[in-house]
Amino acid sequence: MLRDDAWRGRDFSGQRVAVIGPGDEVARIVPSVIATAARVKVFQEEARWLRPPGPPAGSLGGSVARLVTTPIGQVADLLGVAGPVDRLVGERLSRRHLRRSVDDAWTRRLLTPHRRFGARGTSVERDYYRALADERCVLVAWPVYALVTDGVRSAEGVEHRVDVVVVTAGSRLRATLQDTDRSEEQSR
Repeated sequence: MLRDDAWRGRDFSGQRVAVIGPGDEVARIVPSVIATAARVKVFQEEARWLRPPGPPAGSLGGSVARLVTTPIGQVADLLGVAGPVDRLVGERLSRRHLRRSVDDAWTRRLLTPHRRFGARGTSVERDYYRALADERCVLVAWPVYALVTDGVRSAEGVEHRVDVVVVTAGSRLRATLQDTDRSEEQSR
Protein backbone atom coordinates (compact mmCIF):
# COMPACT_ATOMS: atom_id res chain seq x y z
CA MET A 1 0.00 0.00 0.00
CA LEU A 2 1.28 3.44 -0.94
CA ARG A 3 0.35 6.52 1.05
CA ASP A 4 0.76 10.23 0.36
CA ASP A 5 3.14 10.87 -2.54
CA ALA A 6 4.88 7.46 -2.58
CA TRP A 7 3.29 6.86 -6.01
CA ARG A 8 5.27 9.72 -7.61
CA GLY A 9 7.86 8.55 -10.11
CA ARG A 10 6.97 4.90 -9.58
CA ASP A 11 6.77 2.52 -12.53
CA PHE A 12 3.55 0.47 -12.35
CA SER A 13 4.29 -1.57 -15.49
CA GLY A 14 2.19 -4.72 -15.59
CA GLN A 15 0.50 -3.92 -12.28
CA ARG A 16 -3.16 -3.50 -11.38
CA VAL A 17 -3.56 -0.40 -9.24
CA ALA A 18 -6.40 0.86 -7.03
CA VAL A 19 -6.47 4.59 -6.26
CA ILE A 20 -8.64 5.57 -3.28
CA GLY A 21 -9.56 9.09 -2.18
CA PRO A 22 -11.65 12.20 -2.81
CA GLY A 23 -12.13 13.39 -6.39
CA ASP A 24 -9.62 16.22 -6.47
CA GLU A 25 -6.84 14.01 -5.10
CA VAL A 26 -7.49 11.03 -7.38
CA ALA A 27 -7.72 13.48 -10.30
CA ARG A 28 -4.15 14.54 -9.54
CA ILE A 29 -2.83 10.96 -9.23
CA VAL A 30 -4.65 8.84 -11.84
CA PRO A 31 -3.15 10.41 -15.01
CA SER A 32 0.38 9.61 -13.81
CA VAL A 33 -0.50 6.09 -12.66
CA ILE A 34 -2.37 5.13 -15.86
CA ALA A 35 0.69 6.10 -17.91
CA THR A 36 2.48 2.90 -16.81
CA ALA A 37 -0.10 0.64 -15.09
CA ALA A 38 -1.75 -2.35 -16.74
CA ARG A 39 -5.12 -1.47 -15.13
CA VAL A 40 -6.35 1.21 -12.74
CA LYS A 41 -9.49 1.11 -10.59
CA VAL A 42 -10.51 4.47 -9.19
CA PHE A 43 -12.48 4.45 -5.94
CA GLN A 44 -13.56 8.08 -5.72
CA GLU A 45 -14.87 8.64 -2.21
CA GLU A 46 -16.47 12.00 -2.94
CA ALA A 47 -16.83 13.91 -6.18
CA ARG A 48 -15.16 17.32 -6.09
CA TRP A 49 -15.41 20.28 -8.44
CA LEU A 50 -12.70 20.30 -11.09
CA ARG A 51 -12.18 23.51 -13.05
CA PRO A 52 -11.14 23.46 -16.69
CA PRO A 53 -7.54 24.37 -17.43
CA GLY A 54 -7.11 27.88 -18.80
CA PRO A 55 -5.63 28.89 -22.14
CA PRO A 56 -1.83 28.68 -22.48
CA ALA A 57 0.19 31.40 -20.77
CA GLY A 58 1.33 34.15 -23.09
CA SER A 59 -1.72 33.98 -25.34
CA LEU A 60 -4.22 36.81 -25.43
CA GLY A 61 -6.92 34.37 -24.35
CA GLY A 62 -4.69 33.24 -21.49
CA SER A 63 -4.23 36.82 -20.28
CA VAL A 64 -7.96 37.53 -20.40
CA ALA A 65 -8.80 34.20 -18.73
CA ARG A 66 -6.37 34.94 -15.90
CA LEU A 67 -7.95 38.35 -15.33
CA VAL A 68 -11.40 36.80 -15.19
CA THR A 69 -10.67 33.55 -13.33
CA THR A 70 -7.95 34.55 -10.87
CA PRO A 71 -10.40 36.04 -8.35
CA ILE A 72 -12.75 33.09 -8.82
CA GLY A 73 -10.27 30.28 -8.90
CA GLN A 74 -7.47 31.31 -6.59
CA VAL A 75 -8.07 34.27 -4.30
CA ALA A 76 -11.65 33.33 -3.48
CA ASP A 77 -10.70 29.69 -2.81
CA LEU A 78 -7.75 30.65 -0.64
CA LEU A 79 -9.68 33.18 1.38
CA GLY A 80 -12.98 31.32 1.32
CA VAL A 81 -14.81 34.49 0.31
CA ALA A 82 -16.18 33.56 -3.11
CA GLY A 83 -19.43 35.35 -3.69
CA PRO A 84 -22.56 33.90 -5.26
CA VAL A 85 -21.62 35.14 -8.74
CA ASP A 86 -18.12 33.63 -8.47
CA ARG A 87 -19.57 30.30 -7.36
CA LEU A 88 -22.20 30.33 -10.12
CA VAL A 89 -19.65 31.10 -12.85
CA GLY A 90 -17.17 28.56 -11.48
CA GLU A 91 -19.80 25.84 -11.25
CA ARG A 92 -21.12 26.51 -14.74
CA LEU A 93 -17.61 26.43 -16.24
CA SER A 94 -16.84 23.20 -14.38
CA ARG A 95 -20.12 21.55 -15.42
CA ARG A 96 -19.61 22.53 -19.06
CA HIS A 97 -16.04 21.20 -19.01
CA LEU A 98 -17.25 17.90 -17.50
CA ARG A 99 -20.05 17.60 -20.07
CA ARG A 100 -17.64 18.25 -22.96
CA SER A 101 -14.94 15.94 -21.62
CA VAL A 102 -16.96 12.90 -20.50
CA ASP A 103 -19.36 11.30 -22.98
CA ASP A 104 -20.99 8.76 -20.67
CA ALA A 105 -23.92 10.19 -18.67
CA TRP A 106 -23.48 7.74 -15.76
CA THR A 107 -19.79 8.59 -15.41
CA ARG A 108 -20.63 12.32 -15.50
CA ARG A 109 -23.16 11.73 -12.73
CA LEU A 110 -20.54 9.98 -10.59
CA LEU A 111 -18.10 12.84 -11.19
CA THR A 112 -20.60 15.62 -10.36
CA PRO A 113 -20.31 16.86 -6.77
CA HIS A 114 -23.34 17.12 -4.52
CA ARG A 115 -21.96 20.15 -2.69
CA ARG A 116 -22.05 23.69 -3.97
CA PHE A 117 -19.06 24.96 -5.92
CA GLY A 118 -16.18 25.96 -3.66
CA ALA A 119 -17.57 24.25 -0.54
CA ARG A 120 -14.60 21.84 -0.39
CA GLY A 121 -12.15 23.74 -2.56
CA THR A 122 -11.61 23.18 -6.25
CA SER A 123 -8.77 21.92 -8.41
CA VAL A 124 -7.83 22.31 -12.05
CA GLU A 125 -8.56 19.20 -14.11
CA ARG A 126 -5.79 18.52 -16.58
CA ASP A 127 -5.82 14.89 -17.77
CA TYR A 128 -8.11 13.09 -15.31
CA TYR A 129 -11.12 12.85 -17.62
CA ARG A 130 -8.91 11.59 -20.46
CA ALA A 131 -7.36 9.00 -18.10
CA LEU A 132 -10.83 7.78 -17.08
CA ALA A 133 -11.70 7.31 -20.76
CA ASP A 134 -8.72 4.96 -21.19
CA GLU A 135 -9.90 1.35 -21.57
CA ARG A 136 -7.47 0.30 -18.82
CA CYS A 137 -9.12 2.61 -16.27
CA VAL A 138 -12.40 2.02 -14.40
CA LEU A 139 -14.30 4.35 -12.09
CA VAL A 140 -15.90 2.16 -9.42
CA ALA A 141 -19.19 3.52 -8.08
CA TRP A 142 -18.95 1.74 -4.71
CA PRO A 143 -16.71 2.88 -1.84
CA VAL A 144 -13.96 0.68 -0.43
CA TYR A 145 -15.13 -1.28 2.57
CA ALA A 146 -11.93 -3.15 3.47
CA LEU A 147 -8.42 -3.99 2.41
CA VAL A 148 -8.10 -7.72 1.72
CA THR A 149 -5.18 -10.03 0.90
CA ASP A 150 -5.45 -9.66 -2.89
CA GLY A 151 -6.72 -6.09 -3.09
CA VAL A 152 -9.79 -4.25 -1.84
CA ARG A 153 -13.41 -5.11 -1.10
CA SER A 154 -16.00 -2.56 -2.13
CA ALA A 155 -19.20 -1.92 -0.18
CA GLU A 156 -21.32 -4.15 -2.44
CA GLY A 157 -19.08 -7.10 -1.48
CA VAL A 158 -16.99 -7.40 -4.64
CA GLU A 159 -13.30 -8.11 -4.14
CA HIS A 160 -11.20 -6.18 -6.63
CA ARG A 161 -7.87 -7.90 -7.21
CA VAL A 162 -5.07 -5.37 -7.43
CA ASP A 163 -1.31 -5.46 -6.95
CA VAL A 164 -0.91 -1.97 -5.51
CA VAL A 165 -3.26 0.24 -3.46
CA VAL A 166 -2.68 4.01 -3.45
CA VAL A 167 -4.46 5.77 -0.58
CA THR A 168 -4.51 9.57 -0.81
CA ALA A 169 -3.86 11.88 2.12
CA GLY A 170 -7.50 12.98 2.32
CA SER A 171 -9.01 9.50 2.07
CA ARG A 172 -11.56 8.35 4.65
CA LEU A 173 -9.92 4.94 4.46
CA ARG A 174 -6.60 6.48 5.49
CA ALA A 175 -8.13 7.76 8.74
CA THR A 176 -9.40 4.24 9.45
CA LEU A 177 -5.97 2.79 8.70
CA GLN A 178 -4.29 5.28 11.05
CA ASP A 179 -6.71 4.32 13.85
CA THR A 180 -5.90 0.63 13.22
CA ASP A 181 -2.14 1.36 13.26
CA ARG A 182 -2.48 3.19 16.60
CA SER A 183 -4.51 0.34 18.11
CA GLU A 184 -1.89 -2.21 17.05
CA GLU A 185 0.92 -0.09 18.51
CA GLN A 186 -0.91 0.26 21.83
CA SER A 187 -1.55 -3.49 22.07
CA ARG A 188 2.18 -4.28 21.77
